[in-house]
Amino acid sequence: MPIPMPKPPSKSRKQQLRRAVVQAARELLMQQPIFLDTETTGIDGQAEVVEIAIIDHEGEILLDSLVKPQSPIPWQAEQVHGISNEDVRHAPSFARLWPEISALMEQHPVVIYNSAFDLRLLAQSARRYGIVPQKPPAVHCAMLMYANFYGQWDKEREGFIWHRLWDAAMQSGLSLPTGLTPHRARADSEACRLLVQYLAQKYHRQVKKV
Repeated sequence: MPIPMPKPPSKSRKQQLRRAVVQAARELLMQQPIFLDTETTGIDGQAEVVEIAIIDHEGEILLDSLVKPQSPIPWQAEQVHGISNEDVRHAPSFARLWPEISALMEQHPVVIYNSAFDLRLLAQSARRYGIVPQKPPAVHCAMLMYANFYGQWDKEREGFIWHRLWDAAMQSGLSLPTGLTPHRARADSEACRLLVQYLAQKYHRQVKKV
């Protein structure tokens, strides 16, 4: 969770937090983490994973697959990620992919943008097949890291604002390699990796307020 504060932090305190995030990002990259992202049928308690990508710290693909859900993909979700029911008709089930997914998460630190959401959706999908997922040993949320780095205060929540992945990427001046499409698992996992690299390497660079 973001660092709780009863009032907006001072400029010097924001700088301290930025330095802490930068150091954390550097130490994290030294551990050679993996970066995970999912696309789903929705966001509620019944939603399932329809695509998953896992890449290593250098951007090499470890897993990139569509996933056939048990329930149809609603049109609202398709409008976000572009994945249709026809696309996943012959895709492997979540149960078939789970051994590989869980092994990778056991073997490496895992970085996810909005880790609470993706871990919940992985668990929901697993339970549909009677699988009892174990929480990975080491999970890091890039969204919370970026929130403390960017330092935009939310008066109502009394904490820093959580930015959407592609807003964070734009604010940081990041761009995807040719051929990758935003809101697909492979692209979003790469955007997350690039963002953590940015946090580790661009400490003195000014981010763009939008």
